[in-house]
Amino acid sequence: MKRMMRYLFFLIITLLPFAEVRITVLGIPLYLPEIPIGIAALVYGVGVYRREIRFRAVSRVETAGMSLFLLGAVCASVSAGMNLQELGAIKSWFLFPMIGGFLVSQMCIGVEERQMMLRAWFITVVVTAGISLLPFPFVLRTYDGRLASFFTSPNHLAFFLEPGVLLGTFFCLGYLRKRCWSQSVLFFTETALVLLVLFETKSEGGMTAAVVGIVFFLVQDVLPRKYHIHCLFFAVFLGALLLPSSGIFENSVSRLESGEVRNSLASRVMIWNASVRMIWEHPFFGVGLRNFEREYLALQSEFPPYLEWAVPHPHDIFLATWLQTGIIGLTGFIFILGSALRSLWVYVRHETSAQTFNETALLLSFLVAFFVHGLVDTPFFRNDLDIQWFAVIGLVVAVSRKKTAERHPEESSTDRPERKENKPVETGLFKL
Repeated sequence: MKRMMRYLFFLIITLLPFAEVRITVLGIPLYLPEIPIGIAALVYGVGVYRREIRFRAVSRVETAGMSLFLLGAVCASVSAGMNLQELGAIKSWFLFPMIGGFLVSQMCIGVEERQMMLRAWFITVVVTAGISLLPFPFVLRTYDGRLASFFTSPNHLAFFLEPGVLLGTFFCLGYLRKRCWSQSVLFFTETALVLLVLFETKSEGGMTAAVVGIVFFLVQDVLPRKYHIHCLFFAVFLGALLLPSSGIFENSVSRLESGEVRNSLASRVMIWNASVRMIWEHPFFGVGLRNFEREYLALQSEFPPYLEWAVPHPHDIFLATWLQTGIIGLTGFIFILGSALRSLWVYVRHETSAQTFNETALLLSFLVAFFVHGLVDTPFFRNDLDIQWFAVIGLVVAVSRKKTAERHPEESSTDRPERKENKPVETGLFKL
């Protein structure tokens, strides 16, 4: 059962670039990654029933956060008028990603499983980046030369590539410590490839978030742990300062709102103003999961002519969550994010195992990059990005169970003890 779950996880990850491809199974439209997630859930259920897989309880805070997040999405959809599109969004943006994250938290307790998943994720990003530079007819650029590849937009591609930069840094640094020079060069080259493609998207938010995430990860490894809290706040401040929003110092807010300035920041200011107006009109339940663009266009008469018309999301993670899941969903999202940050912060300050410390620092860097990029875009409410987000939350839960697994070895997901850091680790599918 456990071996089958490993291969299903690998399949889910490799299908993430095709998360917009949909097929119909028994009359139900399913996106490609949702099929192995559903199969993995069935395998997990059978394994628990046969006592071949151990069920591990989820904390009350995490359960409350997930429940409120899902409840907010349902309430917002009902308030906006539930239809098939809303049901599909609940299925693809919440149910299947949450199931996937839960399975990760249950099955990736051991270092081997987590390493396998992170490596498969990195390989998927590298292959996607390589394909995006080839002259295939489905590799597209926008009218202004930004690389979108086979994703819906350049920003979507940037969101997909962003974690690969952090993963490549994580693996490269790990092999440098072990003095495996050939592996270090290989991972450095692959990370440089991902960075090159990220640069081709011309996503300033994505590039800034990736750089801030790398710096934060490296500083955690260098500075004494008592300075990490200062590093965290500095990283967030640096991200906010370097983001395109720093252009606000060059233009007055009134000029940005009037449409006199025509750039990405001015466009976002218009979108944020319309979003705040929507929140004023729909403070409790929001506008629903797929109704932002309709409401945004309906407010045009109350604002200067928009610089952008096709806007499916508010270009800010907190505005997007509030508008699409209401105050209930926003509360749940803050619960999830706060619980994850607290768990990682505790372990990154007190963890003695070098391997787990590096994994924890990596996950914390993921959340920092997510937050920084989320200030000017919406790294959520897309099929593949939601699966990645909940997978990271699942990994956070899995890492936070390490102390429990050490106190109760029989509850560990693997029957073998963790190997020392200076020896290779077999991952089942790959070797680290």
